[in-house]
Amino acid sequence: MQNAAKREAVATTRAFDPALDLPRATVKFRYLIMSQHRTGSSLICSALKNSGVAGIPLEYFHADHLSRLTQPLTAAIVADYYRDVQGRRTSPNGVFGMKVHFDQFRRLFVSGNSVTQSGIRFLTSFDRTLLVSRNDKIAQAISHMLAERTAVWNSGRRRDEGSQSLKLERTDLPVILRYLSAAVADHHAWERIVAALSLKPMIVTYEELVRSPDSELRRIMEHLGLPPLKIAPSTV
Repeated sequence: MQNAAKREAVATTRAFDPALDLPRATVKFRYLIMSQHRTGSSLICSALKNSGVAGIPLEYFHADHLSRLTQPLTAAIVADYYRDVQGRRTSPNGVFGMKVHFDQFRRLFVSGNSVTQSGIRFLTSFDRTLLVSRNDKIAQAISHMLAERTAVWNSGRRRDEGSQSLKLERTDLPVILRYLSAAVADHHAWERIVAALSLKPMIVTYEELVRSPDSELRRIMEHLGLPPLKIAPSTV
């Protein structure tokens, strides 16, 4: 319970922390990072934030953030919140970006097996999109289970790399399979939506980010039409 409360406090603070707010600016360009848990999207977002020209791309539709809003979550309330976020988190050059995991998107914009009209309007409002995934779905599932169990989702400290050396038990297998099923289902759901709406996202994989982080981040900046700055992520 303490870990869950700590995780919620950190997530909520990031969305509403005035220290992350930027001077009010008119939005001229929007980009969306469509992702899943444990795919390297936090590394991408931290690098884009550090560039100073790509807004403050966070999970603004995270359940912890939305829990701060008036209940129930009507379309009007979410729209007002989203409008306010854009006003506070847009770079001086007019760039706004955000990240949304599929489970966050589904909660707001999927009814049954179909994307709602408001969901379609949301997705098609962005000038550029990125689709971030992970080829090794088993590793993704194990990583998700461990992150939930330890409440350690990422770190900016190089010495923390490889420090989550927990022994897996036989009883972990059903849990891993649940995360694996969700990872595969969410990946295919994003692919179906992208195809149905004729979106043309840049495809980014966790494996390429690990293999060539500098070149992948340069490629992302180029896709977004941003200056070819050498940007460093806060996440390792």
